[in-house]
Amino acid sequence: MMDAPRSSSRTVQALRVAAAAAIALIVSEWWHLPHTNLAVWTTHMVMSSHPHTAFQKGVERIAGRGAGILLGTLIVSLFGAQKLLALGLEVVGLLAFFYAHFCGRLAYTYQNAGLYRQAMFQLGDGDPSAAWVNGGWMFLAIVVGVAVASLVTWITNAERDLSIVPGEGSLLPIRGEPLGHAAQVTATMLLAQYVFFALDMPPDANIYSLFMISVIPDFQKMRERTGYFVGGILAGIAYAVPSLLLLNRVLHLPMFVALVGLGEFLSSYLAQSKGNIKFVGIEMGTIFPLIMVLPYEKILTPSMTFYNIIALFTYTLIAVVVGWAWVAVGLVPARSAGSS
Repeated sequence: MMDAPRSSSRTVQALRVAAAAAIALIVSEWWHLPHTNLAVWTTHMVMSSHPHTAFQKGVERIAGRGAGILLGTLIVSLFGAQKLLALGLEVVGLLAFFYAHFCGRLAYTYQNAGLYRQAMFQLGDGDPSAAWVNGGWMFLAIVVGVAVASLVTWITNAERDLSIVPGEGSLLPIRGEPLGHAAQVTATMLLAQYVFFALDMPPDANIYSLFMISVIPDFQKMRERTGYFVGGILAGIAYAVPSLLLLNRVLHLPMFVALVGLGEFLSSYLAQSKGNIKFVGIEMGTIFPLIMVLPYEKILTPSMTFYNIIALFTYTLIAVVVGWAWVAVGLVPARSAGSS
């Protein structure tokens, strides 16, 4: 992880992220993209955390999510009517992708592939054509976010590195610890899927709650920093809800863009901090777009905001319960190697 920058450079970088988020929002609204929040959220995730360059994170995000969308949609279309076979393929695929993620080689690619493979299963349940349509729109929103983030980064001379660093992890021989972590994430995602189905939650809320896994994929790290993750969730909600209330009264696109830009500025500034406080910023920047950045014509629908908030807390609770269970039975260590 890169060292936290000085205050002045933190401000400049936060302004870059805010500008990218605002541009992504304007482009998404101009093109009437149904998943506007994914474009805005992508700029935050590519630019506000620094294990690799923004270019590498963007490339891995497009490659992983594109592969997950395509593979998940194909399986739902070909085998969706055969529930047990589809479930088996779902489990095997999630285990494989998240095992590769926890092995540490091109980890972000495999994480995104597993995440969107599962998203396509939820979207295509009972109607495979919905997965094709929504998957295409979601991929376009991701490409918009990555393209905008890359252009802003390049134009403002933030970086010029176009290299890809794959990491030093190896997939073989199969190792118990990454496999245990992969099984934990798989169990969390499947349990959340069936809980949301039982609660009859809207598909969008189900899908957006899954994106929590890209911020808290490792329960051990989450457990050591629980207060910071919860603080980030609450900060995201605390920013999104009043902003939506204001937009319900004064629904103008410039106001919408300004509020999103301000939220991303605050989130990115915190995300560049030293120590665990950075997780508040990363989480806040993840949460508030998922709640607040609805397509312009849907902002006046408060029920979607309510469902998104319920889904986020439900998913977090499920992740905590499954994580404790995995530690209790010894499937994963109580503390991750190298955690701090």
